[in-house]
Amino acid sequence: SVVDYGSGNLMGRPWGIALGEPNDLYVSDDGTDEILHMDMTTGTVSLFEWRRLDQPRGLVWLSGGPSAFADSLLIANRNARTVSSTQGLGQTRSAVYLRNDPVDVHLVGDTLYILTEPSQGSPGRIFVVTGF
Repeated sequence: SVVDYGSGNLMGRPWGIALGEPNDLYVSDDGTDEILHMDMTTGTVSLFEWRRLDQPRGLVWLSGGPSAFADSLLIANRNARTVSSTQGLGQTRSAVYLRNDPVDVHLVGDTLYILTEPSQGSPGRIFVVTGF
């Protein structure tokens, strides 16, 4: 079955989607520079993050562990050329700085993979950050 939870939630340009802790879903919107949170149990959608985001794209949840960014959402913050970390509503901080604009992120264990787009004559690349 298909359920439309978006009818009451206006999004400019939804871009990325990530699962968080059980029953949490996150959506990046590079049109409004926001991250939305959806409680998958109730279908309730709310604002999760809006500060210091500039075209948020791909995102991934980093659950637990010894990392300084544990239990936070990692966001490919495109125009800021960073991967940002947030635990919500104003708690954004930069985790990785890049030369090219990041468009997607993926996490496997403690290794973060970052996809960037071409810019200023430099080709798109995949960066690998270990020990994350």
